[in-house]
Amino acid sequence: MVRTTLCTFLGVAVFVATAQPLKAQDSLVYRGSVTNHSYGSPADTGITGSLNIRTVRTDLSEGSLTIGAPLGGSGIFTGQMWADTVLLMSESAAGDTILWLGLAGRDEIVGSYIIVGGGFRGQGGTWWVVHHTGERITRPAIIRRPFADSFDLAGLVAPFAQFGNRDEQRRPDTKSPARTVFKGRPELKIEEVGVDRLVEDVPRREAPNLECVISQIGGRYYWASRENKELLRVESGSFITFIAVGGAGYVRLTKPDMKAMAGLMGLAEERFDYVEHMLIGLSSVTYYGRAMN
Repeated sequence: MVRTTLCTFLGVAVFVATAQPLKAQDSLVYRGSVTNHSYGSPADTGITGSLNIRTVRTDLSEGSLTIGAPLGGSGIFTGQMWADTVLLMSESAAGDTILWLGLAGRDEIVGSYIIVGGGFRGQGGTWWVVHHTGERITRPAIIRRPFADSFDLAGLVAPFAQFGNRDEQRRPDTKSPARTVFKGRPELKIEEVGVDRLVEDVPRREAPNLECVISQIGGRYYWASRENKELLRVESGSFITFIAVGGAGYVRLTKPDMKAMAGLMGLAEERFDYVEHMLIGLSSVTYYGRAMN
């Protein structure tokens, strides 16, 4: 059995608050999967197990998560949300710790995780969960320090960027031809800085310079329009999400053959074909647009 574990955060002990047992009838539950893209398998394939998140806190400040076989690392977590970003730090009963960075939508959270200590230090992968029962998560009205008595936010997020660049095997395959798998042109732009939010239409003359392009080289995907950042592909229901390995953002697009069904979810799904979300420090820029291919 594969066990994805760690003990300390960058060699410094981190104290995680012990969560009390949660009552099932009061719990908010999200269910999905977690994929280790580092353990004895190609980076574009990975090893997948189930992932359940349970909490009584709608701000995800504490709770528990369960990771199914063949992976391991179940335990309690503390967390913080700002804008649409989620950062969790979990600790198993054996004292193993994992950092989880995610982007929260209306019903789903998708992101990357990384093991920052212990025998499997440096490994990581992707995760996604969808709302199952109970209330939905709520975003805080103010930004608070992510974890008390710990590193600042930049220090906590830094390992994700290191993970995205550390592995020699993740270099682009220069022998295989690049193939464009998605191209979209934005129509709506949303900027978020703390509690401030600006929504505006993208001028037609500027839209061509802001196109979203995803390419495939061999078995890997790249954000061609954003410095060729490597992406990990996650498929769920009517959507395909491409997550930046370093945690810089994501692109979610509607499957063409599922457009009619997805359009029943709401106005955004009916009008647009994709959403492109980029994190810049603690701020974010999001584009909604239509597919061109």
